[in-house]
Amino acid sequence: MEILRLTGQPRMAIINCKEDETSYLEQWKMEFRKHFNAIRVFNAHMATYAERIDLLENLKSIDQDWAAAIETVISALKEDWQQRNALTADIICYMLEDCLGYSITRNFTERKDEASLIKKIEADFNRAFERIEKSAHQKIRKLFKHNLFNYDLPPYSILHEDLFSEKTWQLLGLTPKQLITAAGVAGGGIGVALDVAAAGLTFGVFTALGGLLGAGWAALGGGKRLAKSKVVGLNLGGQQIRIGPIGNIQFMYVLLDRALIFYSHIINWAHGRRDYRPGRSPSGQQMKAGFTAEWDDNTKGPCQAFYKAVRSRDEDRKRVSRKALKVVLQDILSKISRSERRYGMITHQI
Repeated sequence: MEILRLTGQPRMAIINCKEDETSYLEQWKMEFRKHFNAIRVFNAHMATYAERIDLLENLKSIDQDWAAAIETVISALKEDWQQRNALTADIICYMLEDCLGYSITRNFTERKDEASLIKKIEADFNRAFERIEKSAHQKIRKLFKHNLFNYDLPPYSILHEDLFSEKTWQLLGLTPKQLITAAGVAGGGIGVALDVAAAGLTFGVFTALGGLLGAGWAALGGGKRLAKSKVVGLNLGGQQIRIGPIGNIQFMYVLLDRALIFYSHIINWAHGRRDYRPGRSPSGQQMKAGFTAEWDDNTKGPCQAFYKAVRSRDEDRKRVSRKALKVVLQDILSKISRSERRYGMITHQI
């Protein structure tokens, strides 16, 4: 430090705290003040994109001669990050469009077992969504250069659960009350709000909905499938089974949460910790682990408009609503970039 001081060059000391232990922090600061122009505490394990930009801004301020060059670097980094966020928003929009409009049709004759055929088609139907989602996540990962390295999700991430697992649908997406409102706005009515099961499973969210709806819930007969199979006749004497598209707006919000959680993991991976712990509400109940349950009506509005546009199959309407949703998503991605909160962390037991 004394040699650096004797050079007479501008100097910044960065205290890189690797642990939460700060017992000696003030002593380090006192010693550094003797030798450096500026001091910054910077936890590389938890620093967000915004904190890294802030570090460069501080470096720029310690010497006026450096300002122009460092400002060029900062501007380039910001522009690059905005471009990646714009591409990420595009990827998410097209993933949603593919999933919300997806259906499978199969022809069969009376000699085939209809029940077993429907079961097989349902399995293919679910696997198709997993492929679409995985492809989108891989594209996001590539945008942030993690295709060059092995990447493991944090151990407590909800993304370790399958898309159609019970825990995924309990902890992601809208709350039961929000879901009822969203289903009404989207034009699906209360039946869509209740249709929150995958592959015939009845999820714990039905219990919460039952308490909210009272006797009306029993009359509806409990859980349904995400997408119903439809059997229609063919001119040549055979029959046709069609499954999809999914008519449940909650499906869109679950997909959105999973994409945004994946993004939040990826952007913090380079120096990210792997010991995140899940949060619990004061009552001890597991909280919603995603983003969408916290959105206001202004944020959810473009999502619901996009959902209705995809179901309408009107290409002009889809294009307009996709553009509006992309703007919303870019704003959300920017906020995630600046946030220190870790989303998507859950306990193994509910």
